[in-house]
Amino acid sequence: MKKFYILTITTFLVAFNALSQQPSTAAATPPARNTTDYVSVYSNAYTNVDSTDFFPGWGQTTTISEFYAGSDTMIKYSNFNYEGIQFQNPINASNMTNLHFDLWTSNCTSFDLYLINTTPNTVEQKVTVTPTLSGWNSFNIDLSLYTTIALHNIGQIKLVSTPFGGTTVFLDNIYFWKSSTTPTITGFTMPTKSVGNPAFNITAPTSNSTGAFTYTSSNLAVATVTGSTVTIVGVGNTYITAKQAAAGNKMQMVQEYTALMFIGELL
Repeated sequence: MKKFYILTITTFLVAFNALSQQPSTAAATPPARNTTDYVSVYSNAYTNVDSTDFFPGWGQTTTISEFYAGSDTMIKYSNFNYEGIQFQNPINASNMTNLHFDLWTSNCTSFDLYLINTTPNTVEQKVTVTPTLSGWNSFNIDLSLYTTIALHNIGQIKLVSTPFGGTTVFLDNIYFWKSSTTPTITGFTMPTKSVGNPAFNITAPTSNSTGAFTYTSSNLAVATVTGSTVTIVGVGNTYITAKQAAAGNKMQMVQEYTALMFIGELL
């Protein structure tokens, strides 16, 4: 009888430990938003972008599966070291101000989320968060922290765990978003120019706010901007960024709208 009692307690502890390594409830449901105020990667609450590959072959040890808590579905990353998210077409998050995701883990002590531009050159940059263990974490990353990323041209996301390998992470509600009072900016383009071409004035983008625009160049060896005048300096490419000031009930466009500009040799 005593031996049976010990076996029963041991079995119970093993079962309890297994349950403690996974969420028993879903993450909080995201708020209702206008379709113009979000770009969703993975969420039951919103319409997601099409044909996203959540398991590209990047040589990772991670395996993924869907996990259910109640009626909610989430992604489970097991034996997690790193993982990619590959978009069929680059995401345009230039009008968004934040990147949201919900995370649950019992053993990942630090989590890196990289945004990646894949064209015209590969550029990646991470933001690191520190989750509370064994409970849902709701993160909203200010997109202005991704200072080297062209937000209109996000081709991939990369996720990295610390410790690097062997952890388990559950993710849900991955989406870019903005407040309804954030200006919507469209129609910002840059012409292709050649070295030796004269300086030119920027045509301001279209916006539902009357706030003034300021402009910057990401590569001063290619082009500089004074006011709204672009001066060509050298061969290459640069991102010309428009930032709009607050006006009326529209707040400042914290995350800038960017257009790619190519400079070639003068023929």
